[in-house]
Amino acid sequence: MKNIPFVAEFYDRYRSPYPQQLYEKLQFLCPPPTCTDVLDVGCGPGLATVELSKHYDQVTGLDSSEEMIRYAESTINCRNVMWIYEEAEKLPFPNDSFDLLTCGEAFQLFRFEDFLGEARRILRRNGRIALFWPDRFTTNQDKRYERALFQTYRAFLKQQGISDVQGVIPSKEGKQPEEVVVDFLTDSGFVGCEISYIEYSIQWTMLSLIGYMLTHSAIGSLNKDQLEQLKQEYHVRLTETGFHDGFASQARVLLITGTTKAT
Repeated sequence: MKNIPFVAEFYDRYRSPYPQQLYEKLQFLCPPPTCTDVLDVGCGPGLATVELSKHYDQVTGLDSSEEMIRYAESTINCRNVMWIYEEAEKLPFPNDSFDLLTCGEAFQLFRFEDFLGEARRILRRNGRIALFWPDRFTTNQDKRYERALFQTYRAFLKQQGISDVQGVIPSKEGKQPEEVVVDFLTDSGFVGCEISYIEYSIQWTMLSLIGYMLTHSAIGSLNKDQLEQLKQEYHVRLTETGFHDGFASQARVLLITGTTKAT
């Protein structure tokens, strides 16, 4: 990828933060000070990592992108945060190292069984795993902007001969994707798996919405001229859809949790 540092910067600047209710829920499930050590897998530039560090003694952010880790190291100064460049399927920690493992918007990119086997290995007795994904546009009215922008995004990538990078949760007949994830957790030895949702809202401007669309992985394959062209196409498309600054979308975080067996 040509411009991963730009993607990290855009991600840091324009990815809307997770709602505080998510962190409150995590603290309820894995309460400090009993729980002290947290591993945030697929941490990117550290949005969730930093927030977790406000509540837990030691937080480690791990990502398979060296550039993301470098960006986090250069922009974040927290005494109780450590950054690791490594794949999620090869967690470089001894057994029983963490009380809580979090993973936001990244599980679908991993080799599921390998990652979950490693997650169970490094979690302590009664350790928690928390996988979460935000849906930033949940209503049909909200989704018209998202659909318009993603149509522009995919058409532009196709025109430039660039492949998009998107992980997929495999489908199972009669099951929703979140139920499939629970099956993966259960098959990997986690117990007490639960699915929950956290409702919130996000305020958008044209700048922040276009910025959000520049946080997707394939953007790193664009050169500066292509990037500027895509920004202009986003602006035209949003204007055509009647977008206005101050728009608030109804959003929701999907949270899936599980616990290691007490032995």
